[in-house]
Amino acid sequence: MKLNASQCPIDILRLIYNRWQTLSIIILVNGHGQIGKSTFIDWCANRLLQLKHKIPLKKATWKEWDWKKYTSVNPKQFVQLWDSSDGQVLALEEAGEQMNYLEFWGIMSRVFSSTTRTQGLKKNVCFLVTPFSKDITKYNREHIDFRIWVMKREDKLRYCKVRPRYIKIDYLKDKYRLGWLRDWHIFYPPRFLMEACKFTENLKSFKCQISAKNKQLVGIYDPSKPMTTKNMPDYVRDLL
Repeated sequence: MKLNASQCPIDILRLIYNRWQTLSIIILVNGHGQIGKSTFIDWCANRLLQLKHKIPLKKATWKEWDWKKYTSVNPKQFVQLWDSSDGQVLALEEAGEQMNYLEFWGIMSRVFSSTTRTQGLKKNVCFLVTPFSKDITKYNREHIDFRIWVMKREDKLRYCKVRPRYIKIDYLKDKYRLGWLRDWHIFYPPRFLMEACKFTENLKSFKCQISAKNKQLVGIYDPSKPMTTKNMPDYVRDLL
């Protein structure tokens, strides 16, 4: 059942929820590093499921979204999640790393494109998280239904400001434009932030893996891994 403005006064949340009833939705979330993109996604995912199950805010536990189960950080997880989920809220963290424009033929770019293009019957909502939209290949950007920019974060006030846009596509001319929507001001409840901290803390290990990969690319030795032609101390490399 679709919602009206009196049932859900937040424009972007209502648009996402109503379209979710019949279609799979891709939402790109942008913003400066550490501006609170993952926290916003956690809040939004919980609110969508609260609306779906008709849970009032006073009775919300903010555990409605199982982030441990529905967050993916690699192609294998993403394909398994999308295939096994129906009407769920998914998140692909650091999408710019997974579908980088420099790796057009990378496995994540191909998997995401094929899965979202052919498996729309699953009716899932998928959040893509990355600082800049151009981090993602142009072809995959064209699959996006909504774009949300996390603009501002105030920790003391437990406040977040986002600027949402919906995407209007002309399938005859193969053109799209952004539709205007009002800015969205969110004041996070303390109970929610306690749960969100668990989500963001869990992502730190994934970001450490990205850092380790970057070190390997520039030839910095990682002692926690076996020594190889790429992973070796500089003094060993000099002897070769």
